[in-house]
Amino acid sequence: MCDVKNEQRIVIKFLVKSGEKPAEIFRKLQHVFNIDCLSKPCVYEWAKRFASGRESTQDDARSGAPKIVHTRQNVERLRVLVRTDRRFTIRMMSDELGINKEAIRQMLHDDLLTRKLCAKLVPKVLTAEQKELRRSICEDFLERIQSEGRDWMNSIITADKSWVYQYDPETRRQSKQWVEEGGERPTKARMSRSQIKTMLICFFDKTGIVHREFIPQRQTVTSVFYIEVLKRLCQRVSRVRPELAKNGWVLHHDNAPAHTSLKVQQFLTSRNITTLPHPPYSPDLAPLDFWLFPKLKEPMKGHRYEDLEDIKRTVTSVLKNLTSGDFQEIKVLEMDACLAVDREVDKVLSRFEDMSKSYNVVLQQLIDSLEIIQNDWQNNVIKDENKESSIKDISKLIHKSKEKTQQLAIEHRELHSTVSKVGKAIDRNFVSDFDATCKEDIFDKPKNVTLLNYIICEHFYRQGSLDIADELVMESGIVIEPSMREPFAKLKHIKESLLKKNIYPALEWAKENRAVLDTQMYPPYPLVKRISSASNLPIRIPYHAKKNKFSGGIMKPRPKTKKIKRMELAKKILEQFYKSSALEFKLHQLAFLSIIQKGVEHQTEAVAYARANFSEFVDRYEKEIQTMMGMLLFIPQGINKSPYSEMVQENMWEEVIELFTRDACTLLGLSFDSLLNVSVNAGCAALPALLNIKHVMTQRKVNDIWKGKDELPIEIDLDSEHRYHSMFACPILRQQSSDTNPPMRLICGHIISKDALQKLGTSTKLKCPYCPMEQSSSEAKHICF
Repeated sequence: MCDVKNEQRIVIKFLVKSGEKPAEIFRKLQHVFNIDCLSKPCVYEWAKRFASGRESTQDDARSGAPKIVHTRQNVERLRVLVRTDRRFTIRMMSDELGINKEAIRQMLHDDLLTRKLCAKLVPKVLTAEQKELRRSICEDFLERIQSEGRDWMNSIITADKSWVYQYDPETRRQSKQWVEEGGERPTKARMSRSQIKTMLICFFDKTGIVHREFIPQRQTVTSVFYIEVLKRLCQRVSRVRPELAKNGWVLHHDNAPAHTSLKVQQFLTSRNITTLPHPPYSPDLAPLDFWLFPKLKEPMKGHRYEDLEDIKRTVTSVLKNLTSGDFQEIKVLEMDACLAVDREVDKVLSRFEDMSKSYNVVLQQLIDSLEIIQNDWQNNVIKDENKESSIKDISKLIHKSKEKTQQLAIEHRELHSTVSKVGKAIDRNFVSDFDATCKEDIFDKPKNVTLLNYIICEHFYRQGSLDIADELVMESGIVIEPSMREPFAKLKHIKESLLKKNIYPALEWAKENRAVLDTQMYPPYPLVKRISSASNLPIRIPYHAKKNKFSGGIMKPRPKTKKIKRMELAKKILEQFYKSSALEFKLHQLAFLSIIQKGVEHQTEAVAYARANFSEFVDRYEKEIQTMMGMLLFIPQGINKSPYSEMVQENMWEEVIELFTRDACTLLGLSFDSLLNVSVNAGCAALPALLNIKHVMTQRKVNDIWKGKDELPIEIDLDSEHRYHSMFACPILRQQSSDTNPPMRLICGHIISKDALQKLGTSTKLKCPYCPMEQSSSEAKHICF
């Protein structure tokens, strides 16, 4: 058939060159080839091609079979693209990679095991310490239930308080209506809670309400007021629950300041009333929050009451209508959220353990079999007639290993669903709304994204995780100079040596940089490391920050003192309260202590080491050297039993590591703590306050106040460890300094703000407001705090 077509194309080409028209060519072909003649459109098409200069009568080359796009390289390209922006649509990915959408969808689901989920809003965030406290409290409850049974819960009286509003909008579920087919969707106006409200405080046990009362208007729930409420509660318990009053009862309330105050604890102790601990931010463990108050407020939503008395009558009526059977619906105060997550984690760990055990046995058997065959071949034990059977055995082992590998891959893929259930359980049981305190457009600018990646990368470099940092650099596309990475690699080696109690790399580094380290001035006390209570991350503060701080200022010289003398005085004051790096001395000290701890036989070695290395440090560390020389007398009886036992504690190594980190960061021009560490610590400390103020602003419909401003709506105290810059307040204008109004130092030594300087004098003459010295305002120097 192809030959007939080609013959006709040759004829068409001849006739076109002869000047025949396409219609005449088609008629002649029909007459000659009959049913095998090309179709009229095909004849016209080829006649057009030959007329335009085409010579070949063969078909154009085709692309052939479709290319295979489901390859490992394309999967990796897709993985990088997803990590770059997780909001990419499948269409955008298809356009970016040049792969059809169905192949993209298949790789996302089958190879990358991903799915696209909407962000979930969560209301609260718990720190690691709060989560651990929550877990321990709930485990104590469960252990007590298992040991004593559930009867001990009959003596619990739980308490809480809540606002009841004059008008509370109905929920979306309450506003549902049945609509006929084709009917319009019902509408309702957006409403908010009324400003008129009253606070209800309620106490109940397993059988019903024990005591309730409404807090008077404009009354703050303080410890004094709460004690009066507890007194009335005790009287009520004696009257309506005489068996509890006789046998004793347990009070369960949250950890509000009024509940945990010292006065309230003393009152409860005097009445022999024990309390159950309550973890912070855990309304799911307070029966009033998750059961009674929703049950009370649900029928009241959507109704507007006339006044406070009407609200109180309605609340009292609803509470009276609750029967003892309703209170039996309350579940045991178990830690459902943590236990649910814990169960999913246990399933994952058990599956991992089972897979590991089974496949370790199989793999070990395969390895043993291959090693036996390998040894036989190397030692020429196998004869020629048995080589074929040995090769078959090897083939079987290879086939078996492939089968086990495929089976392992399938089980590992199935394991993904089990792992994903852990994340679902966490999302379902722990809800935290971080988005409420974030700026939506903070990372819209590529500059901010690059800066964040740079900060994270620098943090990993500082921690010694060079491979992770390099991977982040490659995936994010940020530019890191090689000169920045090289010092961190060396510092990582030195720090690992110190962790192994090898001081010599650090000592060599300190000697190389001795000239620079001697010029750096630090507080005279070593640094201490502790854990932040907000973020559970390490923070570092000097020892002297816990002691009485030096409250004096730099001594003000007399007005007529010469400039050279003033500088010498300032230098003496600086040397008195600040000292240069002690790293090299501390390393020698550790080496000396390590020698004397070996026993009496190394005493001569310790003395020789001290003579060789301590002579250059006598001027600055005379007392410390004298102390170490005194330790030589107690070597026979053991340093740990001597008065110098505190000198050989393990925390000295941690102190040296901290000193090395500080000096290394100083030489590299970096802060002592990484920017990421500081940001996370400060952010975790500020987050609870930000969430609270955001909740208040949402209720009062003043969210726009926060938008468009770089400053927070409230002042947040971050404690002393998060304060890095001093604040200067002008003594003349009583204003804090700013970038536009910086502090200025006069020649006489007094400091005022720039605005005060401009108001006090002209450019030629100025009289200090604190001393009679006259000077020019142009001689004032800008002070950087």
